[in-house]
Amino acid sequence: MADKRRTIKTKNKPDELRPIPPNVGVESEYRRKMQKLIKSMQNSVTYWLESVYRNNPDMTVVSVKKIQDMLDVLKNRWFGNFDEAAPTLAAGFVAKASKNLESNMERQLAERNFGIKFELTAEMRAIVHAEIVQNVSLIQSIPSQYFTEVEGLVMRSVAVGGDLKTLSLELHKRYGITLDRAGKIAMDQNRKVNAAMKRARQLECGITKAIWIHTACRYPRQSHVDYNGKEYDVAEGALIDGKRIWPGSEINCGCLSKSIMSH
Repeated sequence: MADKRRTIKTKNKPDELRPIPPNVGVESEYRRKMQKLIKSMQNSVTYWLESVYRNNPDMTVVSVKKIQDMLDVLKNRWFGNFDEAAPTLAAGFVAKASKNLESNMERQLAERNFGIKFELTAEMRAIVHAEIVQNVSLIQSIPSQYFTEVEGLVMRSVAVGGDLKTLSLELHKRYGITLDRAGKIAMDQNRKVNAAMKRARQLECGITKAIWIHTACRYPRQSHVDYNGKEYDVAEGALIDGKRIWPGSEINCGCLSKSIMSH
């Protein structure tokens, strides 16, 4: 009896590379290093302020200029410390974030018999430099925002003859906010470096099309959710909310992409 089973013909689909998320370990290390600097800054400020309060029980008689001079010394010291640490910290982070993207992409291409080894071309060097400059600027902005808040807290405390306990509680809140900002910088920049490097390497490999992949996040943009699964031009970016963007390039965007090898 003849076999009546039908052979189902499948339509040829384009080969898609798996999405490459930013490395969580790289992000965590970057965050810890920034937070270590912040902790040292907080300890330094707290130590000197506590010494002033203990030596001057009645803060209403303490010269405002004396307090301001002390804060200026601390501010200059920590501005300098962050300025000195920022280039090395930023360069190390960008290098590791880039390596994660490139290693994953090389591995996926090798699975398809494309033996590509990415090199640091002039174009890639320019992208790396731009990412380092951006991260240096963000790291250096941390003590600036911190001391702006601290100065306000201290001067208000001096004006009303506030006690050390109350000031310490307020400083601790500011410390927590600054730690949280470092975490947000690490997460956002990890995504942005991943996005910038992927786009450049896609184009280098002749990959001109990709598929937008929305990933779950706490506050998703509806426009990004709606674009999930849609194809976009790698060079031009996806047209979302009236502008051209790439997965992970917008602040707080955790979206990824699938590279299309053939169409």
